Parts: sequence; structure tokens; C-alpha cells
Amino acid sequence: MVGIVEAISLFGRSLDEVSLLSVGTTAETDTRRARLDNAGLVRWARGPNVVDIFLRGQSTAAFTQAWHLLGDERAHRLNPPALADSSLDRVSAEELIAKAAHHSRDFCPTFEAHFASHTPAPYEPLAGLTATKGIAR
Repeated sequence: MVGIVEAISLFGRSLDEVSLLSVGTTAETDTRRARLDNAGLVRWARGPNVVDIFLRGQSTAAFTQAWHLLGDERAHRLNPPALADSSLDRVSAEELIAKAAHHSRDFCPTFEAHFASHTPAPYEPLAGLTATKGIAR
């Protein structure tokens, strides 16, 4: 959502010119404990995954808002599932490469169809430090 707002407000783009590629950091596939089915606020708040639940909710909400603005053809998210009990310390390099290759094969057609031909404009910072005084302009 921040990228869409900045494209429109800072760079003067129209909403029709904006496409979104959202890259997540993987989504856990863990399940909610059955004891929380009829739990109250205190039991939910004391749960071990309360922070993860809030962060996942915020991430989902932001992408869903972007998707509503841009539609199926211009809003895409790559956020492959990761097993909740997996640990990078216990996984082999071959297993990680195999999982990445699987999700890459799945998402590559979408990426190529919507983003591969894009050539960005040259980078021009909007704000930064001045060379003489080290002060933000």
C-alpha cells in the first residue's frame, strides 16, 4: 500500500499505471490450536503466536487493499508456504533449492507476463544528504 501511495503522490502516476509485485518472507502453514475455538481475549493474548497473528493479519490486509485497488491483473504476491516446524538449521541446501525451484516454476509465468519487460526510469533521489554540510535537503 505504501508503494501505491508513493507512486501516486510522490511520482505523479495514475492508478492505471501502477502494478504491484509483493514479495513476502514465506507464510507459515501452522494451524490454530483447537482449544482457542471458544477462547476469550485473555487466552488468545497469552498464546505463543499472538505477534505472528497480528503481523500476518496486517500483511494480508495491506495486500488485499492493494488488490482491491489494482485488480487481479496488476496486483501479484509471491509468499510461498513454509512448514511451521521447519528450521533453517535443520534443512539441507538441496531441500531449500528444491523448494525455491518449485515456487519459482509456479510463479515465473506470472512474473514474465506482468513484470519481466519493465525497464525502470533512472534513479533520482528525492531527498538525501548534501555533499557540503551533510544535511538532508
